[in-house]
Amino acid sequence: MSWPNDPIPGLVKGERPTLLEAELGNEVIDAVNVLGNITIEKGTKDEVQYSASGIKVIYKFPPDGWEEKTITICEDGSSVDYTFLVKSS
Repeated sequence: MSWPNDPIPGLVKGERPTLLEAELGNEVIDAVNVLGNITIEKGTKDEVQYSASGIKVIYKFPPDGWEEKTITICEDGSSVDYTFLVKSS
């Protein structure tokens, strides 16, 4: 399998390989299956990690110049915390 390091080659009508050939067909299926396993999570820097088993998008949180603020609001006699992302001063 050349993916994810190399692009899957384009096909030419009347030439081999075709998508009906197991090796190329499986390579396309593997690449498409990875798209079904994308995760997004907080981290210390922005980055994207990928492998044959999935893609992980990591974003820096909070981003530079922003911070989390939590406020407590009384709802129906109970306190509920809400967290907001606000620009730092």
